[in-house]
Amino acid sequence: MASCLCHRHADFVNVPELSKMAEQGCDHAYPTELSEELLLFLEKPGLGLPLKWNAEKWKLESYDIGPEGARHLAEVLKINTSVESLNLNENLLGKAGVFHLAQAFKVNATVKQVFMCYNDIDDEGARHLAEAVQVNASLTMIYLQSNNIGAEGMRHLADAFKVNFCVDTIDLSLNPIGNVGARYFAEALKVNRSVKVIDLIQAEIGAEGAHYLAEALKVNSSITQLNLNKNKLGVEGAHSLAEALKVNQSLKDLSVLRNDIQAEGARYMAEALQVNTTLTGLYMHNNSIGADGARHLAEALKVNT
Repeated sequence: MASCLCHRHADFVNVPELSKMAEQGCDHAYPTELSEELLLFLEKPGLGLPLKWNAEKWKLESYDIGPEGARHLAEVLKINTSVESLNLNENLLGKAGVFHLAQAFKVNATVKQVFMCYNDIDDEGARHLAEAVQVNASLTMIYLQSNNIGAEGMRHLADAFKVNFCVDTIDLSLNPIGNVGARYFAEALKVNRSVKVIDLIQAEIGAEGAHYLAEALKVNSSITQLNLNKNKLGVEGAHSLAEALKVNQSLKDLSVLRNDIQAEGARYMAEALQVNTTLTGLYMHNNSIGADGARHLAEALKVNT
C-alpha cells in the first residue's frame, strides 16, 4: 500500500498537491488557505509533524516548539475545526508563545482541552491566557502545572473565571500562587458555576489561603474535587476546610496529603464527617495525625452515611 504523499520533506511542499490530497480525504493534508510559511512549519522534519489536520488530538509534548512555533500553531488553530485536545507540555513557550496561542483561543471554537504545563509562562502569560478565557466558549479543561504563575497571574485568571462558565477543570499545581492568589481564586469561585475539578498541589497555600478557599466552598455548588496536597495548611487550615464541609453539599473528593494537620486537624475533619453527607473521598496521608487523630476519624465513620 502506497504511503500517504504528505509524509515528505518540507522542501517538497506543493500546495496544489496538498489540495488534491485533501479532496481525496487524506487526513494529513492541510487546507490550501494556509501560507507556505505555515505549511513549511507544519511539515518541519524532526518536529514530529506533519499533524493530522482532521485529528481530534494533537500531542506535541516536549518538541521545543518555542514562541515562534507557537505563533505558527496559533495561526493554524484559528482556522482548524477538528482538534479538541491540544497537548503543548514542556515546549519552552514562555509568555510570548502563550500570547500567540491566546489570540487563537479567542476565535477557536473546537479545542476543549489544553495542556501547557512546564512552559514558564509566568504572570504575564497567565494574563494573556485569561483574556482568551474570558471570551472563549469551548475550553473545558486547562492544565497549567509548573508555570511560575504567582498571585498576580492568579488574579488575572480569577477575573476570567468570574465570567467564564464553560471551564470545568483547572490544574494550577506547582505554581506559587500563595495565600494572596488563593484569595483571588476563592472570590471567583464564589460566583463561578462551572468549575468542578481543581488541582492546587504544592501551590504555597497556608492556613490563610485555606480559609479563603473554605469560605468559597460554603457557597459554591459546582466543585466536586479539590486537591490541596503538599501545601502548608496546618491545623488551622484543616479547621477552616472542616467548617466548610459542614455546609457544602457538592464536594465529593478532598485531598490534603502532606499538610501537617496533625491529630487536632483530624479531629476537626472528623467533626465535619459526622454531618457531611456528600463527601465520598477524604485523602489525608502523611499528616502526622497519630493514634488520636485516627481514633477521631474512626468514630466519625461510625455515623457518616
